[in-house]
Amino acid sequence: MCILDPHCKYAPGANTLKPGRRFDRLSNGFWQKFPDLKSSYLQQGIEDCPQELQDELKGGSLFRFPLRHSHEMVKASQIVPLEPSGVKPSPLDAKKIQKLLDKWAPCMKQSMFFLNNVTEIKFFVIEEGSHQLDVIHHFSTTIEQDDRIQLNEFHRALTDFRLGSAPKTIMYSLCLCETQYQQVRTRLKGAGKLVMKEKWLIQQGIGDLQNQSQKWTFMKQMKPRHGIAAPLDATKTLDGQVYCFLPLPIMSHLPMHINGHFTLNTARRDLWRSTDPTRATPDDLKITWNNNLMHAIESSYHHFLINAPHRTCQLKSYNSYDQMRSDLATYYHLFPDLTSGKLEGIWLDLAKNIHKSLIQYNSHILAVTDHKMSDQLFLPDDDDDDGGGVADQQTTP
Repeated sequence: MCILDPHCKYAPGANTLKPGRRFDRLSNGFWQKFPDLKSSYLQQGIEDCPQELQDELKGGSLFRFPLRHSHEMVKASQIVPLEPSGVKPSPLDAKKIQKLLDKWAPCMKQSMFFLNNVTEIKFFVIEEGSHQLDVIHHFSTTIEQDDRIQLNEFHRALTDFRLGSAPKTIMYSLCLCETQYQQVRTRLKGAGKLVMKEKWLIQQGIGDLQNQSQKWTFMKQMKPRHGIAAPLDATKTLDGQVYCFLPLPIMSHLPMHINGHFTLNTARRDLWRSTDPTRATPDDLKITWNNNLMHAIESSYHHFLINAPHRTCQLKSYNSYDQMRSDLATYYHLFPDLTSGKLEGIWLDLAKNIHKSLIQYNSHILAVTDHKMSDQLFLPDDDDDDGGGVADQQTTP
């Protein structure tokens, strides 16, 4: 247990150099020595709580924050900062915390795309005047078994990635589930809840597929990881966000989320930028890393668009023309829209480079089918005899 004590008056032995205390062996008489802490850290059981929920609470990390819930406590606090007007902020009572939690929870849902081990997030409350623990938000991700196997293999490849290792990418479908609870008292009984599911197409990779000789040794303890998360629903409007494993307050405005192991500024809220572009500094390595990683993301995006039809479309017979059009709309919605007017800066450059790359490599991205919809092909934008002959014989949807 770690206790942070900026006042240096509550944790035994705390001082200004070490304002806190760490206790290691909690099972060695700690709770007997400090019995008043047991209820604060859920160590004495919760009434009417199912056993499986009790078991869940034994793992993970628990944080307890000393919230100032009265004006007197806020006024006396030495660590609550003043507002710009020069006065102390209003107290944080349970209702305000609940509003913050409800606002924060959906953000956690969007944080689950590129995490290695976190597959479920739950938010609980203990109602005032009750010892009952209730779930108020529940998010989870599920992956098919075959995709799970290749994802585990990819994680092992990340561990073994070294200089000279070949780039690697994997693509898999992910189901993101959100359970919304309507009434507090019926939550644990399974009533009063609504389960919503979203299907996403995820690609994760490491290295640069179009520049396999790229050196990645100049940033220690960093690996050129990148990823893409795209919704498998053409009706879902997505304003793409930038991730460094977790979401950053940066919008790319691409039709998908982009993840990268970027070098960030000290606030971890933006990509690293040069403080003095007119002269070389050691920090230029960070800029070079980000530039090289952006090229790797471009290569990954190109690879994603080439392989996405295998996940978004039926490559054999369709029974419904409308279904075929819907699937193709989902696929073509993944392409960056240069006419939207939203793209700018490095993300506009990335979108342009992706389109140039598709043309340069004559990529198979144009869907054609015969009048019976018995077979679907994705052809390159090619004017040679073979390509033209196929296009003449078939009808573009």
